[in-house]
Amino acid sequence: MGKKLVGLDIGSTAVRAVEVDSPHQQRPTILRFGEIPLPEGAVKAGEVVDSATVTAAIRKLWSAGGFKTRDVVMGVGNSKVLARDITVPRLPLNQVRESLPFQVQDLLPVPASDALLDFYPASEFEGETGPMLQGMLVAAIKAPLLVNVNAASAASVQPANVDLSAFALTRLFAGGEAANTTSLLVHIGAATTTLVALEGHVPHFIRFLPNGGADITKGISQRLDISMRDAEAIKRSVGVVAARATAEQRPALEVSFELVNETLLAIRATIQYFQNARNNRAIDRIVMSGGGSRLLGLAETVGEFTKVPTTQPDPFSLATAARGLRGTGDAQDMSVALGLVTGVSA
Repeated sequence: MGKKLVGLDIGSTAVRAVEVDSPHQQRPTILRFGEIPLPEGAVKAGEVVDSATVTAAIRKLWSAGGFKTRDVVMGVGNSKVLARDITVPRLPLNQVRESLPFQVQDLLPVPASDALLDFYPASEFEGETGPMLQGMLVAAIKAPLLVNVNAASAASVQPANVDLSAFALTRLFAGGEAANTTSLLVHIGAATTTLVALEGHVPHFIRFLPNGGADITKGISQRLDISMRDAEAIKRSVGVVAARATAEQRPALEVSFELVNETLLAIRATIQYFQNARNNRAIDRIVMSGGGSRLLGLAETVGEFTKVPTTQPDPFSLATAARGLRGTGDAQDMSVALGLVTGVSA
């Protein structure tokens, strides 16, 4: 067996983890996975609010899931993470990263000293002043990120790295036949939706939307004045398929359509932005993931609205499952956790 590593995803409704063997491979072997639900408010938009509760949940997850290693890669991805294209002089990557605080301060909402900065190179070209690198700046505000890391460390796990959730999704879904295609990844979590536009394996545009599947449930609960549990059941039963809704369920269907329409418009705007920036290069496919993508009829609706072929692959089909693999949670909810430990150095 090779090196083992765990991808740890702290979400708004649960903490989730996937342990793999040989994470450096494009198809690592999934050894075990699991999730522990979180009470509402413990995590908001990817930021830990109640550290003690999250720490306890991670401890419980390791115990219940039987994870054998405590080395983890954690994900980050919310509205306090900036990701955008930049161009810098071509230098060794370590020098590029050292120079970022001086080059990108005007792009940041906080002083550079209060942010963690990284650069993801995409291509080289000859500029007017010499060789240049085009790539993506990633900037995360330190304070909330450190709260998440500390909550995990207090549970006696060892964060080896923190990675952008969008990059995790890229590694997971941009393998194989995707090398010569342009893709839009749409990952719908409970409270955040992540959009990643790729050329081949290279991300060129990342956008975080402050809404997700839980917003539909809340909307139905408020509109129909019913419990969140009942609202979730109606949401899963009806989705965005009008033919499945009874007369009593029509108000719930309307809520789903209203909130899904916001996501559809954001997807279309992202496609248009990408095409304008990439010489009208068309998006060849849309790949949907995350628990919110399971909404009945959603993938078909996205495909019809955008006129782009839309798929919803099983994340675990992109890795190798250990014999007798068992765990708690749905594979779609494990996308980020699995991507965090796919194709990375252990």
